[in-house]
Amino acid sequence: MPSATQVSAAASSIALAAHVLALFLQGFQPRNRALPWCAGTGTVALFLVVLYRYLGAWPMLPMHLAPSLSAALLALFVLVWMVRFQRQESSALELLALRTVLVLLLCCLSATLFFPRDFYLPFLRSDSPFAHLMLLSGACGRVCFVLGTVWSLVFFLAAEEERLPCLKRALVWMVWGFALWTLAMFSGELWSYLGWGTAVVWEDPALLLMMAAWFLAIAVLHLHFSRFLGMRIRAACVAACGLGILVLGLLADFGPFRPLW
Repeated sequence: MPSATQVSAAASSIALAAHVLALFLQGFQPRNRALPWCAGTGTVALFLVVLYRYLGAWPMLPMHLAPSLSAALLALFVLVWMVRFQRQESSALELLALRTVLVLLLCCLSATLFFPRDFYLPFLRSDSPFAHLMLLSGACGRVCFVLGTVWSLVFFLAAEEERLPCLKRALVWMVWGFALWTLAMFSGELWSYLGWGTAVVWEDPALLLMMAAWFLAIAVLHLHFSRFLGMRIRAACVAACGLGILVLGLLADFGPFRPLW
C-alpha cells in the first residue's frame, strides 16, 4: 500500500500538471470547454490528498494539511470561476484576475511538492473540534487573502475608472479573510487551552505566525478604512499583506523550512 507521502506527491503532481494545462489553454482560448475538465481533475486530485491524510489521522489533526487544504480550496474556487465563465460573458479584468489566481495556485502547488516528509506526527491532543475548525477556517481565510491580493494587483493594470471597483473587491475579500483568520486563531487558542491548559503554545511556530499574520491584517485594514493614503498605496499594502499572510501561514508547515523556526 502506498504511503501518505507517495500519494500526496503523486496527486499533487497530477494537480500541478492539470492546472498548468488549464493556464496554457486559458491564455489562448478563455472559453475552451476543456478548461473546467482540466481544473476539475486537479481539484479532485487535491481533495483526494486532503481526504486520504485526514482519514488516516482522524480523530487527531494532521497539522501538515494546511498547504494542501488551502491549495484544494483555491482550486475549487478556480473551477467554479471557470464554469461560470463558460455560461456568461466576462470582462477583461475578470479574465486577468482568474489567470493571476491560477499563477498563485501553481506557486502553492509547486510549494506543496517540497514538503512531503511528514516532519511531525498528528497532535495527540487534537481530537477537539476546535482544532479541526482552526484548520478549515484558516485555509478558507488564506484563500480569501489570496483573492484580495489578486484584485489589488489587478488594480494596477486597470483603467482609471475601473480601479475603485477593483480596490473594493480586494477589500471585501480581505475582510472575509480577516474574519475567517480570527475564527481560526481563537479556535486554535481554545484548542490549545483544552489540550495543554494554556491559550498559546509558544513553542509552536504555526500558532505564533498565525498571530503575526492577524496583526498584519489589522494594520492593513485600519490603513485602508482610515483612507489616510491614496488608492495606489493602499492597494500596494493590501497586495503585500495578502502575500505576507500566505507566506506566514504556510511556511511553518513546510518540512524543509522547519529548522528556520
